[in-house]
Amino acid sequence: RYGAVPVATATGGILDSVEDGVTGFLFERSDARLLHERTQQACTMFSKQPQEFHRMQLTGMQQRFDWARSAGQYINMYHKLIATTVLK
Repeated sequence: RYGAVPVATATGGILDSVEDGVTGFLFERSDARLLHERTQQACTMFSKQPQEFHRMQLTGMQQRFDWARSAGQYINMYHKLIATTVLK
């Protein structure tokens, strides 16, 4: 929403909202060295590839993570579960 490009550990809900290299910078495990490396990559892109960094910002800001989207996904999942249960 605000254009901040995340640098984060690839776990939990982050994996649902950040795509490495597309909407942010992810690293596999909580480790200071990995955090430093990915932060350096983000800073390098910001300074040497500003158009690419801006594209990443815009792509991230266009994502929707509101409850309407989540609710629709839950409804679809429940319908699939009901269908498979009824068919058995």
